[in-house]
Amino acid sequence: KWVIYLNGVGECDDEKGCTEQTTTRRGSSKYFRDEEDAVDWYAASDSCGSNELFCQWNHIFNPYCSQDMHSGTGGTAWGLQFNGHIILTSILDEMDELYGMQDASEIIVSGASAGGLGVWMNIAGFYYPAVFYTGPEALTWDPDTAPAGVTDFREDNLAVMYDLWDSYVDIDCQEAYIDIDLDTSIGNTTTATTATATTTATAAPCLFANYSYEYISTPIFIVQSLSDEVVLQYHDMMPNVPEQDQNAIPSEEHSFLITWSENMTNALTQTDRHIHGIFAPSCWIHTGFSYQSPKIDGLNWILAFNEYYNDIINTNSTTNNDHIDQCGDEILCNENCPDKVSR
Repeated sequence: KWVIYLNGVGECDDEKGCTEQTTTRRGSSKYFRDEEDAVDWYAASDSCGSNELFCQWNHIFNPYCSQDMHSGTGGTAWGLQFNGHIILTSILDEMDELYGMQDASEIIVSGASAGGLGVWMNIAGFYYPAVFYTGPEALTWDPDTAPAGVTDFREDNLAVMYDLWDSYVDIDCQEAYIDIDLDTSIGNTTTATTATATTTATAAPCLFANYSYEYISTPIFIVQSLSDEVVLQYHDMMPNVPEQDQNAIPSEEHSFLITWSENMTNALTQTDRHIHGIFAPSCWIHTGFSYQSPKIDGLNWILAFNEYYNDIINTNSTTNNDHIDQCGDEILCNENCPDKVSR
């Protein structure tokens, strides 16, 4: 049994942003740490005190240095290569060769932030049983202005990222957008990394779950804040962020947060297939989900995921594993958000 964790921490889509990362572990394996502490790898954590169900499984950490949301198949620019998908398939091939992972009975593929986005793109081609978490994009404060210093996630820029990285995306989503027939194997590096050779930018929307969600049949458990602090501040450029005092923000931003939360809820619940589960608190966090908070229906994310996973393994379906805050006209209504618990 295995848990694969795809690390996050950003992505890039312009020369300045990409070249700056080459002197850090975000952009070069030369700067990787000699050792990593697995305690914070969510479902891949080796802490049996908080992650009892999965702590003794085999754990794989993909540290992420490609800045392409684990999607690149050899795109080149500015003297750089974007090989995130190739790196992932190479890791899997080596695990197969050295440890026989292809014979695993159960595998969870997980990721956070950019790593979570990478799971959306790569999951369908796995020849393993798999589940994962983290969620879609929702709404932009000022759609006419590019975000400063971070990747531009606006719809018009999707093709820029897709072409720059030469991205591998979900095959069914890709076929729906460009109507071609491709080899769907991800277990063999040779076939997997040539999958996008004949594609065009028309499949670029498949970079994001808003577009690919309906095409993915792999069981999915999504952990996503309804008020994502990183996306709202840095990608959607919302001014006057709430910090810990929601009463201090102006009414226009308050209304925007409500609409953003509603859009996120609609995105997360866009399919009624009973193989998916959701944990979506209304908290001002990005990846700050701990084993203590937030909670919904008395469960933290790992307990909700455990229930979901047991349902999937035992019945191949779930009865109701959607845990979503309903705030109405309030924002950040979850009383068990990390900042509230720490006060």
